[in-house]
Amino acid sequence: QRYNTVGQRNVGVGLQALEQNTASDTNIAIGVNALRKHNLTSTGDAYNIAVGDEAGAEITTGIYNTLIGGLAGDALTDSDYNVAIGVHALGAETTGIGSTAVGYEALKTQNVAGGSNTQNTAIGYNAGKLIASATLNTAVGALALDAEVNGHRNTAIGYAALSTQQSGTSTNSNNTGV
Repeated sequence: QRYNTVGQRNVGVGLQALEQNTASDTNIAIGVNALRKHNLTSTGDAYNIAVGDEAGAEITTGIYNTLIGGLAGDALTDSDYNVAIGVHALGAETTGIGSTAVGYEALKTQNVAGGSNTQNTAIGYNAGKLIASATLNTAVGALALDAEVNGHRNTAIGYAALSTQQSGTSTNSNNTGV
């Protein structure tokens, strides 16, 4: 919290944690570089929580994000309402809104441009791992929907459901696999 001037109710623990915040309120950053770049230009509650080395390190103006795990949500910049729990969870997303990634590398490569309502949910080891620009998908189970890249509105429930275990070139939409 090195540059904090008017921000209130913030917690920063770790080298450069919440370092650039000057004005926003109600953030928790624990870990090396956690929420390091976060800096809303006006006062107000941001309600970001980042626990883990590099968790939320690139967030500048994003709000209402919960990131727990090393490198969780580490590429987010102006992204809101996301939950990433697990190492590398939601690791490539920069501006997408409303995704939930729980598990090692869940939604690791997702990065939907333009700050759109991404709203993907992936729970499990490598669940939705290769999703790149797809939206509105639900994957629950280890390796569920792990090779989908650009398909929309898919639901995969169970171990390796809708998993092609291939190179990640899938663009299937509107499927359900249990």
